[in-house]
Amino acid sequence: MSDSTLRQVAQLSKLSFSELQARWRSLFGAEPPGYNRSFMIKRLAYRLQELTHGGLPEAAHAKMKDILREARRCGL
Repeated sequence: MSDSTLRQVAQLSKLSFSELQARWRSLFGAEPPGYNRSFMIKRLAYRLQELTHGGLPEAAHAKMKDILREARRCGL
């Protein structure tokens, strides 16, 4: 992880809830969900890392879709 990304992630816990919401808007381009502070910090940290290093590989997305499809088929 780059120094800049590490600093940004570390800074998240120091932000107010309204600052976290503003950061959400800038990183996701959408209104933040009504989740609690802890969830928002974790999700924002993931997003910062995702933007720096890329997201999950397409194979991982495909596998998750297969698992969800199978779970729905089984009634889970």
